[in-house]
Amino acid sequence: MKCAGVSVEDMTTPTVTKHYVDLEHGQLHVRLAGPDDGPALLLIHQVPSSSQMWEAVIPRFADRGHRVIAVDLPGYGMSDPMPTAPELEDYAAVLFAALDQLGVVRVAIVGHHTGSSVGVAMSVADPSRVTAVAVWGYAMVDPEHAAVLASEQPPVFDDTYVDDVADWWHRRKRWATPGNDGWVMARSLMEYVVAGHHRPDGHNAVGRADHRALLDAVTVPVLFLTGDREMLDADTRSAFEVAPPSVELYGFGDEGIDIADDIPERFAAVVHEFVAKAAAPVA
Repeated sequence: MKCAGVSVEDMTTPTVTKHYVDLEHGQLHVRLAGPDDGPALLLIHQVPSSSQMWEAVIPRFADRGHRVIAVDLPGYGMSDPMPTAPELEDYAAVLFAALDQLGVVRVAIVGHHTGSSVGVAMSVADPSRVTAVAVWGYAMVDPEHAAVLASEQPPVFDDTYVDDVADWWHRRKRWATPGNDGWVMARSLMEYVVAGHHRPDGHNAVGRADHRALLDAVTVPVLFLTGDREMLDADTRSAFEVAPPSVELYGFGDEGIDIADDIPERFAAVVHEFVAKAAAPVA
């Protein structure tokens, strides 16, 4: 099988290393893979999740020559939280600072849900440093949904907490791919619990943000990615209808929230082709 110029049979399993980057707010946890001199590719997770959600695609991007940088957003995974409630622009500033520490000047970005919003915010904040953004699910939601996200509360750690976790499990299961690897749900549960008091931070920031204004300000190439079972499918497609010319749309058909786990090879191939084309010199 061949996909985007890479033979799947010939793929190696690149080493993924874990590191902490010291920043003003604390430490940011990152996973690194691929050649140091390859084009940088920043992976930004959904919330409440972590860089571990990219575990199936990190080696595939690295095999395509990318210097892969998968981050835990502040307050998630193993990254320190920010001292005050962050906005999308605050997340963007932290990630640019982390890239500075890693010696990365320009980067292509892959985001998922909240990570998509942060990636677009980064491209608007400093387009000279962002070559392209591929986003799975863009949360340009209606005002009612935005208000729900903006007002989401931290968990209460009392006898009702187990019910809170059980409710989340059943909601999350409805969006999971039928019959998929049970590890994906188990991993998601661990990430949900580890986020603790900072669980709603990313959703709060997304709910407060003006996604239409961000979209209108986009000047770099952006690829909206979605699937028929994606919870933000309708919102993503509606956003594309009013997006600037630099935005494209790619539909994966019958796929959903766990795209990076369910079809990692196809996902990596589509994203790689897009970011490589965006980085290619104009003839």
